[in-house]
Amino acid sequence: LLPLKAGAAIAALGTLAKYPQMPLAIVPVGIHYFSGHRFRSRVFLDIGEPLRVCTDLAVRYAQGSAAAKKEATGALMADVEGALAALTVSAPDFETLEFFWMMRRLVKTGSGAMSLSEQVSFARNFSTGYARVKDTEPVRRVRHMVQKYSQTLKGLGLRDYQVHKVMGTMRRGEALLRLLLRSLLLVVLLGCFLPSYILGAPLLVLSRCISFFKAREAVANSKVKLKGYDVVATWKIMVALLVLPLLWVTYSVMLCTFSPSIARAPWDTELCLLFFFLSPFVFYGAILAGDRMMALARSLTPLATVVLYPSYRAELIRERAELLQLIHALVDDNGWRDVPLGAASPPSATDGAAPSASPPTSPTSELPLEVSYACARQAESDAVA
Repeated sequence: LLPLKAGAAIAALGTLAKYPQMPLAIVPVGIHYFSGHRFRSRVFLDIGEPLRVCTDLAVRYAQGSAAAKKEATGALMADVEGALAALTVSAPDFETLEFFWMMRRLVKTGSGAMSLSEQVSFARNFSTGYARVKDTEPVRRVRHMVQKYSQTLKGLGLRDYQVHKVMGTMRRGEALLRLLLRSLLLVVLLGCFLPSYILGAPLLVLSRCISFFKAREAVANSKVKLKGYDVVATWKIMVALLVLPLLWVTYSVMLCTFSPSIARAPWDTELCLLFFFLSPFVFYGAILAGDRMMALARSLTPLATVVLYPSYRAELIRERAELLQLIHALVDDNGWRDVPLGAASPPSATDGAAPSASPPTSPTSELPLEVSYACARQAESDAVA
């Protein structure tokens, strides 16, 4: 968790100093993204218990000296940081985070679907308990195998779910038929929407170049950013808001200028009006079709692997099965999941519903995850996990 600014504590204590009877509370919220840099991805809000600001801190902030105000602000910030630490997942480096992502995918595959609350609880148990076992032989072995498996998938352009759902279950003849049909559908979609992509090429090029340039600039000037996906998204939206209306007006003016040489009156005017009013819907359809074409293109690689390299397919399935068994043993031994692997996951109201309160912590975890908000400074070390 990155160091927090003291603005929230200063605002809360300043408000209570001015209005001491106000029932003010600070609500910690952990935001968990699942493939957050992709369109239509999922997000889970883990809402913790409200943090009541201690009256003693408000009095010290209102009546004390500058040093007393700083001490009161620091005490409240310690409570806030402890509350957020119990609701968020952190890792010491990006390699550990990649290891956890792959392990979570394999746990979900082997034990059935996990609800969002179960995924968050599993991630939190891992982040708090991994430091105790990271140097043990079983963890080092599993981590080495995960890195090897991930490098193999990246080299082949595959993803883990494709190995499990396509390469592990599909026969060679069925894979060949699907490969031909999807390739044909991809060519048809590309031919239908190719004019829209050509007209939208300036927007795609400008937004991509500017956003990735700004992202590299932000990563170079930051000590915490890894890839700057948040900067990429921001600048893509900003560039699109400016360039898209300009392209729309420019193409409409160009068509109205050259339409007399394309069609006779009054069809030249009708052509201009049709393009002006219908082109936004055509471009939107091209975006939806582009998403579909990307999904089709990604599905061709595992199908081609099944058809062309059946022996390599068997090796990948064997390696994944061995890794799955080791990860299940590792998770069970360390109690990183509330529900034992292989047991049915209970239904959760968090899937597709409004954010709920924090999920219960694992009874097998050695480190406490809950936070008890105490105003006394001497009790903080025992109360904050």
